[in-house]
Amino acid sequence: MANVKIDCTQIPRVEMDILCRTLLAAMELFYKDPDNLSRYETWLQKRREEGKSYDDEQQAAQAAQ
Repeated sequence: MANVKIDCTQIPRVEMDILCRTLLAAMELFYKDPDNLSRYETWLQKRREEGKSYDDEQQAAQAAQ
């Protein structure tokens, strides 16, 4: 699989706004489901207990590139 980079500065503002609204609506719908929220909270607690954070994942992803 090819490593594709997207230059977000080249996305027109109106297109970025549409994308963001669509993503936000999907996230709100997903987390309204109590099962999804519960699974997320369980995952988050496990990550905290392991001492891991979002930044750790980002650094690992960048190192893999």
